[in-house]
Amino acid sequence: PFAFTYLETTRDVQRRVADPEFFVEPAVVSQLDALFARLYFDAIDNWEAGRFEDVPGAWRLAFQAADEGRTSAAADVFLGMNAHISRDLAYAVAQVVGANTGMIADPTDYLRVNEIIAEVQGPMLHGAAERFDPQLSELASLLPADIGVDSVELIARWRQQSLDLGQRLAAARSIEEATAVSAEIERNAVAGAVMILNADSSLSVDDELFDRDEYCEAHL
Repeated sequence: PFAFTYLETTRDVQRRVADPEFFVEPAVVSQLDALFARLYFDAIDNWEAGRFEDVPGAWRLAFQAADEGRTSAAADVFLGMNAHISRDLAYAVAQVVGANTGMIADPTDYLRVNEIIAEVQGPMLHGAAERFDPQLSELASLLPADIGVDSVELIARWRQQSLDLGQRLAAARSIEEATAVSAEIERNAVAGAVMILNADSSLSVDDELFDRDEYCEAHL
């Protein structure tokens, strides 16, 4: 389900890039989006090729859970979003900031993507629920109550964290400093994955009442 939701969101971002009035610097947004996507493709390519040591920790947890079929569809989506946004986005930001320092002074375009996510999430989840699992329409039910935000706000928080960490990584003045920031990025992403897995395991799922594979075969 994550791949579908990511594709739908990316398509909407690209539609806005083509709108000359939406982003201030659409070329920079496209550059960031391409780098961002490359990190996801690298992770999944390494996983599928069995190069598990080259797969980042948060992605290993996400891919393993999906392969084993031991998590809900909502958890699969959140695990993918967490790994991609909490981890990959920070590295993509660092690369773009290195070449476009204006993003530090004015992150308007970066933050406008949050608007796109908020707008597209409802229809996107409806489409995913129709194809993969009707429970996806209740994505927010997976979030622990103590988080105190909905999924759109959680994604916005993850994106802000990655902006901050990406800027810090780009500004690192030594290998040691860069290594420390990278370690923080990886820790945060893994911690997010563990939180999602723990939240999912606390939900009661009756496999006899719902077979996701059977549902997908009937609706894809």
